[in-house]
Amino acid sequence: MLSLLAVALLAPSPPPLVVLRPDGVHVIDVHGRVIRTLSATPGDWAHRLPDGTLVVAQGAAGLLALPPQGKARPLGALPAVKGCGFAADAKGDHGLSLQSARDAQHSPDGRWLCVALQDRNDNMAEIRALYDVELATGKVHPSLAMAPGCPGGAMLSDRCTLVGPPAVTPPATPPPKVSWPFEWQGERGVLRGGDGPALDFCVGRPQEACDPPDTAAVSPSGRWRLLRLPTSQGDYMHHALFAVDHQTAALYPITEGAWPSPLTPTQRQQLLRDYAAVPSLDVVTETHIAATGHGERFAVDDLLVSPGERVRRVGRLVP
Repeated sequence: MLSLLAVALLAPSPPPLVVLRPDGVHVIDVHGRVIRTLSATPGDWAHRLPDGTLVVAQGAAGLLALPPQGKARPLGALPAVKGCGFAADAKGDHGLSLQSARDAQHSPDGRWLCVALQDRNDNMAEIRALYDVELATGKVHPSLAMAPGCPGGAMLSDRCTLVGPPAVTPPATPPPKVSWPFEWQGERGVLRGGDGPALDFCVGRPQEACDPPDTAAVSPSGRWRLLRLPTSQGDYMHHALFAVDHQTAALYPITEGAWPSPLTPTQRQQLLRDYAAVPSLDVVTETHIAATGHGERFAVDDLLVSPGERVRRVGRLVP
């Protein structure tokens, strides 16, 4: 069985941890300390290109390309879009913004950045503006995909694809997985070991009445899994976020500060009856949740989750 050290040595180097804060765009270490400032101007959102360049939206200042080496390069601003007698812009009365990391994608050849801004999330949006940015020239091509009185249009430009998480270049050699004593069987919501289920979210319920949690992210070694437990449904789909340890079958709430104790048997039973019974971090469908590649750590919007250590608020982490 591979050790965690072997996984760390064999895994490709992860991209740097970059955060958006009110005082600018920064590279941080795994403890949340600033290593380097990339820009003193705060960013609304950012997207990472295959070559490591960050494209940062900086409000009225427009888009800024920050390459791994060399000088920053201004790109075009995001202008107002018009159609059906309607106009909308990113900083106007309609408050258009990037709703999730999926709404910024690059084309397979890396020549285009495609962005979709909305007034609300997908469930409630009335306005959707599309921007195609030609990265070599900085030229921006705007269009109105959805607005009151206009027929619905594309979710994203056909220059890019909207499938799965933000487009990234996969490593040439995927990091190896470690074999752990407990295995997650997601369809039935069961964490199973050699002696049977260690945790069963559907215990005592027929399949049709079972609403098991879904996996939000898995650490590089496979030891840690973040689970979203559905808690409420309305304009936004809310979930409670918990961490499962595949080595011990322990279940942990996600709370800011020092890593908490695992749920007791009583708390686990309470949680199985009511997913909102045990306090934990509330997330919505649009929340950015991903393994960072820096050890076993996860990014959850502006939180850096280090299982077994700490949950730190570091600034909005760039996907």
